[in-house]
Amino acid sequence: MKVIVKLLLALEQLMDNNKMEVEVSDGTTIMELIEHLEQKNPSTGIREAILDRQGRLKVALMVNKKTAKLEQKLSAGDEVVFFEIVAGG
Repeated sequence: MKVIVKLLLALEQLMDNNKMEVEVSDGTTIMELIEHLEQKNPSTGIREAILDRQGRLKVALMVNKKTAKLEQKLSAGDEVVFFEIVAGG
């Protein structure tokens, strides 16, 4: 199945394209998607940009414009967006 992945703000610099269509297996979780992106693009450091050493999110994550968790399973056509949390002051 195909899902759409978007990387926003500083994450855009990790990949040649900040919006990509990614082929994954049915029932893939977001954590598995991150691992897939890392395997396909090992020199980008995308996993380290998204997750801390304990495997927790360092960035905001949304699927189809709703907050999501790493264990959420994806469906065909889902839009997964990763972006840095920005604070103002």
